[in-house]
Amino acid sequence: MNFLRPASFSGMLMLVVVWIAVCPRIAIGDPLDATRVPAEAKWVMHMDIDAMRESELGDYMRSKWLSRDRLRKYMEEIFEKTGMDPREDLRSMTFYDNRFEKHHGTALIEVQNVDAQKLLTLLRERHPDVRISNYGEHRLYIWKADHGKKKDHFVTGCFYKESILVFSGETANVMVALDVFDGKAAALSGSSPLAAAAQDGTLLLARGIDMAEKDWPGRCPVLRDSDQFSLSLGESDGNLFVDSAMVTNKEETATSAVSVVDGLRAMISLRHGENEHVMRVLQGLKTNVDGTNLSIRWQAKGEDVLKAAEKFKEMHKHRKHHRRGKRQQPDSE
Repeated sequence: MNFLRPASFSGMLMLVVVWIAVCPRIAIGDPLDATRVPAEAKWVMHMDIDAMRESELGDYMRSKWLSRDRLRKYMEEIFEKTGMDPREDLRSMTFYDNRFEKHHGTALIEVQNVDAQKLLTLLRERHPDVRISNYGEHRLYIWKADHGKKKDHFVTGCFYKESILVFSGETANVMVALDVFDGKAAALSGSSPLAAAAQDGTLLLARGIDMAEKDWPGRCPVLRDSDQFSLSLGESDGNLFVDSAMVTNKEETATSAVSVVDGLRAMISLRHGENEHVMRVLQGLKTNVDGTNLSIRWQAKGEDVLKAAEKFKEMHKHRKHHRRGKRQQPDSE
């Protein structure tokens, strides 16, 4: 998917990774709420931040980040300026759009305990040019974002009932989102593939439909030659899992994708066959092709995944050190 990339939210998306890592355990949040997504949406992505905090993966990330004093200070600064403690109050993020284009779409950030006045003060400090517009009972904030590009780029934001931050690079998209919230516009129907129930334990969900209607802007040839896509990533009963399914436009695309996955698995097996954790991780990878339908499913024990990840990290560090050493060697006379 070519997800939303408006303005200052590139920094916000980076914060999500950090926030997941440092958030303590709280009650499990909700999966994708299809009633918040407009009926005309062509793709959607949802991250259940509450559930991520409860996962083994979340524990691992916290152990890698909590020791950093700079990060703690940053979290405290956010709390002071917004009234929201990112270690507790970020709940979920949903992105969607009715087209497949770069720098386009809508973001819904579900939060709690945010001080609206502090948030507005912070916005005015960073963007003194912010304009205010009313849309029914809602107040919209529009400001110019610093993208480092010549072309001006504006962002529209709204704080819906002090629980959902709505953002988009187009004011009309925010208006549509508010209409869906207020019941004035149709949301996804239960029969839409975008609204299908997710597997228990799903932390991240991404789906797309009607992808063949327009040229795909991304670089992935499989996605460019598919009409429907679904990806879920999560954790259940101590196992991490990835479940991906595609409806391709021709059988050759599906079979080629499986060949690539199988080849990658074979290459990793040859290089790391002596590592039991890596091999157990690979054993959980299954592929299947049925005509134009392609499915790739994987699951493995969290412990094996983390130990395999440490192995690859150690190898990368060794190779980086080796390359640096070769560059520093004096030329022979």
